[in-house]
This record gives sequence, structure tokens and C-alpha cells, in this order.
Amino acid sequence: MIVYYAIDIFDNNLINITLGGSGGKVEIIDGWSDLDFYIILKTYSYKQVSKFMRVINLNSIHIGTTFYTKKEI
Repeated sequence: MIVYYAIDIFDNNLINITLGGSGGKVEIIDGWSDLDFYIILKTYSYKQVSKFMRVINLNSIHIGTTFYTKKEI
């Protein structure tokens, strides 16, 4: 679902989404692990990032999200 939210909210500004941490290595520890997403955008948009964070914070699992721009990569 998180990927679909990102595609919908960031639209043409989205370059890449990567799942990292234990979830990205498929080594999830029940009751301990969270999901870590690295999202690369063409340009940083406070409006888009705020909207995305509001949506994902509604989930019951902790989701760590780090944003980068194309220029930072």
C-alpha cells in the first residue's frame, strides 16, 4: 500500500522507492522490525511530503521514511 500511496501522491516527481532495513533484507523480526523506505524525488515538495506522511502515519506499523532528491543522489 505504501508504494501505491507514493505513486499517487508524488506522481511525476517520484524517481524511486527502495525498501531498506530488515524488511528490505526479508529478515523481519516479529514485534521488533519496522519498514524503512527510501524515496527519491526529482525535487523536494513540502506539500507532497507532508501529505504522504499524514497518510502513512495512519498505519498501525511504524514506517521510517527518508527522502532524497535527484540532486542529492
